[in-house]
Amino acid sequence: MVSSEPPAAPALQHKDLYEIRAALFGGQYFDIDSGGIRTRDVVTGETLRPDEIPPALLLDPALRAGFDYLRTLGKQKDLTVELLLAPHGKARDFTLMPEIHPDTMAGPPLAGIEVDWAPHDGVTSPLPDQIELRPVPRTTGRGAFQHEQISWLRTQSKTILPCELADTDPSPLAQSLHHLWYGIYEKAATDQTMNPTQRNAARLIAQHVYQATRQWAILGQLGHWLHRLDTAHQLPTGHLTTLLMLGSWHHNSLHRLNLLDVPANAHTIPNGPEISPYGKAWMHTLRTMRMSMDFLQSPLPY
Repeated sequence: MVSSEPPAAPALQHKDLYEIRAALFGGQYFDIDSGGIRTRDVVTGETLRPDEIPPALLLDPALRAGFDYLRTLGKQKDLTVELLLAPHGKARDFTLMPEIHPDTMAGPPLAGIEVDWAPHDGVTSPLPDQIELRPVPRTTGRGAFQHEQISWLRTQSKTILPCELADTDPSPLAQSLHHLWYGIYEKAATDQTMNPTQRNAARLIAQHVYQATRQWAILGQLGHWLHRLDTAHQLPTGHLTTLLMLGSWHHNSLHRLNLLDVPANAHTIPNGPEISPYGKAWMHTLRTMRMSMDFLQSPLPY
């Protein structure tokens, strides 16, 4: 009797990684060793080290100043970050936040969030009130979350600090991140020149290198906005507390803030099961800047 089940995907081999790196990554972004891959900086090509800011971010003057400012505030005990970690897949994921953590959400006058943005025309060094927020369409799950989030923050008269890089950023850093996400992660999903095992590994690597850089960059951008507000004499006086609302798989940012000497508290939003073993393993790869051969064969959960 002939089985109706599709054949099992071939096991990932080291030769697959070399082919993927040459074909999709231009020989950049990661090294290959006997255990799997090691992450490289998206601009300098240096091997990324655990618990260190990627060099590409320190080459960006605004982000470097942002990290320096966070360290200054942290050492002076003038800043606390309230980190809210939640799924970002539907509007209800946001409305749960003020229901579960009303006191944490109510107090801080500033809120860092994950949303795209661009400065107003002709503004080269904008303040938060000189930008256009660019949430994704409301018809998507993430868009429904973002629109609900922005509406609530505006109703509460909080200053919104978008912590992505600007859409108009022409830097090598921004171009590399754009290429990793749109040119590799999304494009590889339908690339029929690779078998399913290779496609999956290519997308895992692209997402990993992207997030290893982006999750640190979010903190630098938060520091940049605080520095700009301080320079413009628009930062609230006294001890400052700010919200920072990130996805569930950004828990490493609590550790990153501590490395910057910034006191921070993490608040999770329980909406469904706890973070899966896969999610925990994924966060471990961003902590170590490595992906094992076993993990590179894990199917993407979305």
